[in-house]
Amino acid sequence: MAILILGATSEIAMENARLFLARRENLILTARDPKHLAEFADFEAVCTISCSAETELRDFSSASAFWTQCTELAQNAWGEEIRGIYAAQGFLHSGDRARWGEELEATFFVNLTSVAFFLEAAAQWFEAHPGSAKKAWIAVLSSVAGERGRYSNYPYGAAKAGLTAYLSGLRARLFPLGVSVLTVKPGLVKTRMIAKRPQGR
Repeated sequence: MAILILGATSEIAMENARLFLARRENLILTARDPKHLAEFADFEAVCTISCSAETELRDFSSASAFWTQCTELAQNAWGEEIRGIYAAQGFLHSGDRARWGEELEATFFVNLTSVAFFLEAAAQWFEAHPGSAKKAWIAVLSSVAGERGRYSNYPYGAAKAGLTAYLSGLRARLFPLGVSVLTVKPGLVKTRMIAKRPQGR
């Protein structure tokens, strides 16, 4: 089974990649800058590929083409189909509220819209290949920030709330095919994303 990780330079995603490798899984790691995945470069079980929300996932057509590219990569590298998707892509707006207006598009596009484009492409593929869908899985990092609007990060929370709702519907859609859809909602995790950000209410 091949596993695709979207947003693989996320520290949470990289730790999961190490765990998957320990289980001898084959991995496709996607990232805006694959050079940041250098620690995985010597593994035969790993392929890296460039992916930015603004380019490869800018609309549904582009996301569909990128999904096809990834499925072909898995077939060519290992003769396998992608049966696992781990989506860790995300963007947290700055702590400067004066910039939130100009950052709204990125906040919603990176955290919600582009991920939905990609997962819709994957869902259509699973529906067209029901035999491959059985026991496949999709795990996506959402956030507890989507549970309620907080003074310090409500744009981010709103995007994650939308992602959680989207995944709930996707779960119902793919369940009859045997595809598991897992929504992961971490609390505050000490990573690069929040390292320089003051914590408010």
